[in-house]
Amino acid sequence: MLAMLTDGAARWSGVEGAPIVVTSWRVNCEEEDTIINGGRFKRQGGVEFVDDVDAFMQLPENAANSQNVLKKMEEIYSKIKVLESNNVNNKIRLKNQIQELEKSIAMIGELKNRKAANEDMSTHFRLADHVFLKAKVKPAEKVGLWLGANVMLEYDLEEGDELLRSKKTKAEQTLKTTNTLIDSIRENVTTIEVNMARVYNWDVKRRQAEKEKLGLAAN
Repeated sequence: MLAMLTDGAARWSGVEGAPIVVTSWRVNCEEEDTIINGGRFKRQGGVEFVDDVDAFMQLPENAANSQNVLKKMEEIYSKIKVLESNNVNNKIRLKNQIQELEKSIAMIGELKNRKAANEDMSTHFRLADHVFLKAKVKPAEKVGLWLGANVMLEYDLEEGDELLRSKKTKAEQTLKTTNTLIDSIRENVTTIEVNMARVYNWDVKRRQAEKEKLGLAAN
């Protein structure tokens, strides 16, 4: 028999002699650093808080030009927000992946219990869309795991269980790293928002001071 887990329910199709397929899995274990303008935006790096706005604006690269400074800050802000969105989506994907792996591990556990007790398993297999038939599955010796890209490998139940658990552990580690990265990104978003507000207020005060000087000079 051939089995596939879909939305937490076992769907079966009658293929004599085929292994039992629990589910597909793919784990993304990419590094947590993200590229911005050719450099790496690390979890503990990023935007520095502008404490002394006057000194900051007098830096050679800023030249007291608030419009250029704000434009640069807005560009960085937009890129960081994109990073935040990408990592939030990655977090959602990882959570769904972990849930699917947990269902698969539970399914293998049920197969192992049935094998130990030498009991058949009652389930349903899909005959057509919205049409399912009841079936009894004999105790399984092997499990087939979809690796992606239309590739499936056959494992013993113990090997399949161990492999899925290792993938679940890696996915949980990646999720933890992603959560840390999201927190760091959001801290940088807050910091640059505050910096933009401080530079804007600095420019308003500067303009007001210039108007006052012009008024005094006119008098």
